[in-house]
Amino acid sequence: MIMYNKYFTIIFLFLIIQLGFAQDRGSISWIGGDGLTIRPSLSQGSTTFSVAPTNEGSGQKLEYLPNLKYFKNIQISFGGAAISYMVKEDPSAEDRFTKGKTEFSDYQFHYSIGHFGIDVFNQEFTGMYLNSDQHTEPSTYEGKSVNIYQQFPAMTQRMSGVNFFYIFNPDRFKYNSMFNQSERQLSSGGSLIITLSYIYSHIYNESAFLPEEEQIKYGEDGGLKSASLKTLGPLIGHGYNATNGKWYAAYMLSVGAGIQKRAIENTSVPDDDTGIVGRLNLRISFGYNGETLIFGSSAMLDAVNIVTDKINLSTSSNLIELFIGARI
Repeated sequence: MIMYNKYFTIIFLFLIIQLGFAQDRGSISWIGGDGLTIRPSLSQGSTTFSVAPTNEGSGQKLEYLPNLKYFKNIQISFGGAAISYMVKEDPSAEDRFTKGKTEFSDYQFHYSIGHFGIDVFNQEFTGMYLNSDQHTEPSTYEGKSVNIYQQFPAMTQRMSGVNFFYIFNPDRFKYNSMFNQSERQLSSGGSLIITLSYIYSHIYNESAFLPEEEQIKYGEDGGLKSASLKTLGPLIGHGYNATNGKWYAAYMLSVGAGIQKRAIENTSVPDDDTGIVGRLNLRISFGYNGETLIFGSSAMLDAVNIVTDKINLSTSSNLIELFIGARI
């Protein structure tokens, strides 16, 4: 709870500072103007937590996934601010039988004006399965032969974070024209973008989740049951929006590195460490951005890689969405 209070304090102070600066920025319009933008969407995506040996290890790469694929999202924007809420679409009964059930929550807040912007997010999955045909058991479902994947009902993956970004040329690249279509960019252009990012990731299970036959291959990390990761660092990127009348196609690509404080809990001995990790973030969007009607598609990819003496951990997420909305 302390973490969320910090985030809300940061948001409040940032808004006050921006309101104070806004009087001196006559050439920079507020994103979204004076209208309200409502933007529902349907999306397909996945989040993957991977475990693999380093060169010193000999085990196989293992992927843990939530049993979710489809989502519904509503995003509301006004005056540079946007809030987003996403709900899951439950898989079929057979899919829940073979891969288990996943609970999910996702909240996002975005604010942008002129050169500056901030994103705050919190996402949580509870209930994962091991995506490996080698670790399944045969069974039957309504008279049909199926394979049951190894399931972890209590396994939780939580990710919270805040991103501060600076757009060098906001007159040539309107961030929200790509991010949530609450503003229209009337001519093609791009800009360099610098981001300072803090992300807190926590993967937790009640007991060791590597298969028993694999644990010995990972040495002292074979008893892995949780990992707490705090990452702070910059990203440098570029955004570009190509427009043709009311149609647009845009991208934003950022890469960077961060200092990461990690606490890995094993069944044998805790492993605390600090290191450097790589970051990659890509977002693309295209569609129609008219005076009232907006529709189109967007996609995103985010990945973080963590390496210890014996184990390589990585988290990645991707999402493709179709949206249609309007300015009121």
